[in-house]
Amino acid sequence: MTTWIVLAGLARAQTTEAPPADEVEPAPIEATVLEPEQTPVARDAPATEGGSDPPLAVPVGQQPPPEARRPARAGQPLAVPGRRPLTPEDVAAVRTYRREHLSVRGYREAYIGSTTTTTGYYGRWGGWGGGWAWTQPYLFEVEGWGVYQGSHRLAVPEALERLGDPGARVELERRIRRNRAAGTTLYVLGGVSLVSSIVGLVGLDGSRSYDEARVWSTFSTASMLTGAGCFVAGSFPLGKARRLGIDPNYSLSRADAERRADEVNDRLRAELGLTPEQALRLENATAD
Repeated sequence: MTTWIVLAGLARAQTTEAPPADEVEPAPIEATVLEPEQTPVARDAPATEGGSDPPLAVPVGQQPPPEARRPARAGQPLAVPGRRPLTPEDVAAVRTYRREHLSVRGYREAYIGSTTTTTGYYGRWGGWGGGWAWTQPYLFEVEGWGVYQGSHRLAVPEALERLGDPGARVELERRIRRNRAAGTTLYVLGGVSLVSSIVGLVGLDGSRSYDEARVWSTFSTASMLTGAGCFVAGSFPLGKARRLGIDPNYSLSRADAERRADEVNDRLRAELGLTPEQALRLENATAD
């Protein structure tokens, strides 16, 4: 019995009652107030040049500068770091370079045409008979390279002039005129020969003897063959003149043309006051 009384007394002595909430005094809170000159500044904020740009952070207790409170105009970018506005002279220089710079590019042209196919037969008792006829389309491609001014492909004489070789242009134009003159002369002779063959046929029809008919027949046949030969022969110089005017391989190599084009573009860029990056960007945009 005595033991239980001792244990109960110890338990009551160790038990303490919690004070009411309204009797507990709050602990004082220490507040740290930063002065205006102690306001922290963002470490990543870039430094402004000359103090003209509005600050990224406004210190406590100060008003932002007037330029920071000015609203942006419609269409004006909020911030374009490191870029100045374009002037009319800059726009004119860009347009001029895009229109007049030279480039050497490859091209592929496709030609579409049609041919007529006919069928015939040789009769059992002689004679040629006609049959069916139909058209068949065809397509062939031509690949090459040329000198371009902007997006326009230049003829070879004009390209030589723009690449800084006027002497080569004069010589090439002389060759073109010489081939055209030869082809035209042969075509004229071919036309005269065909007219002569018709005259021979008329004489053959009005001949009064065998010998006279043989002479007119020989004359007509020879004239016809001469005319056909002149037409075939005249096509070669005319084709050569055409190729000289559109195919630069007859006048210079592609590597030489690219080197000359780069030199012309460098001089044009320097005259217009463009940077190499601007010139390269314009050249790539035109090529695309």
